[in-house]
Amino acid sequence: MQTTPTAQVKKPEKKITLFIPVKSYVQKYLVKRYGSLYTVSKRDAIGIVLFQMLRRPSTEARATERIKTYTAKYPVVLSPKDFWKRGCRNLDDAMSIEWHKLVEDLIYQEYCGYIENLEAHGVEQRYAIEAFMAKYDFDETDIKFETIKKAYQRFRVEQTKLGILPIKVSDILPYLCALNMLGSRKKIKKVVKSAA
Repeated sequence: MQTTPTAQVKKPEKKITLFIPVKSYVQKYLVKRYGSLYTVSKRDAIGIVLFQMLRRPSTEARATERIKTYTAKYPVVLSPKDFWKRGCRNLDDAMSIEWHKLVEDLIYQEYCGYIENLEAHGVEQRYAIEAFMAKYDFDETDIKFETIKKAYQRFRVEQTKLGILPIKVSDILPYLCALNMLGSRKKIKKVVKSAA
């Protein structure tokens, strides 16, 4: 008599949701960028840092007062394996502040690149800032227009000190047209070698 093997069906594990306190504009950015519920993944910067931060307990006591200014919450989902076996459960105030700083830095990098790109295409700075704020539904209560403007101006000063000047599309348009007219990679390589 032959018996057929029965496959064991694994019940889906119930996910664990942690709510990290954040400022309202950081929450809006995260929702637009990663969705309304983020599942921790070691495939992006946010997930890698969050995974490591949750694994190590903090001893920072001063963070409690500062965290009170963070009025919004952002949900983060962990698997039970990460939570119980890998020890990702140290969600304290200091860790929340460090993670918040990381996200603020990502926002800063993104709006500087966004504004710089639009300016390179001839868009005025104020319209570029307004477009960025509209992209993430930021309003003056989240982050002030002037705050972004001043931060971007400091970014431009730092870039200029490093010798990195902003590129205007009109400056490189003739070069791009010439490359397009050449057509083949072989011709492009010759032009690049002769220019060097």
